[in-house]
Amino acid sequence: EMTDEDAKEHQMMLQDIVDAGGHVLLVGQSKGLWQQIFSIIKTLRKPWLNKHRNIVCITSEKAPLKLRSIFPEVCFINGVAQKLPTLLHAGANTAHDIIVLSGPPTTHETLLLDRRAILLSAIIDSQTKKWGIEMRKVLELHSPSSCNQLMNYSV
Repeated sequence: EMTDEDAKEHQMMLQDIVDAGGHVLLVGQSKGLWQQIFSIIKTLRKPWLNKHRNIVCITSEKAPLKLRSIFPEVCFINGVAQKLPTLLHAGANTAHDIIVLSGPPTTHETLLLDRRAILLSAIIDSQTKKWGIEMRKVLELHSPSSCNQLMNYSV
């Protein structure tokens, strides 16, 4: 468990990342995605990448202590990414990239398979003009019709 001192230090690190901007926002939209989150963070930390980006991760669960200790420079935030205050707290308004892990589908209804990722994408699109940024988005989708839906809508 995080001590008050650790939490304060974590909050200061998060504020520095948000203020600097250009970070990667990694979102886990369902529970139990820690293996995928670990893999993405590890990949973004490869020494041959020409740019080291800070990482902020939003999930609805607390990050395991082991993961926090392996990546102490990554900020983990508990929250729901579809809520604008959570996105702003994580620095979505200054981020360069967002990676959305949807996790396993929660329905068999084709049109609803990717609803959380599509909603989050639409929320971000609705704000980017105000934020004055262009954000690269990587979304985990389960249905080809979701790709068509995303390509054919505009905010």
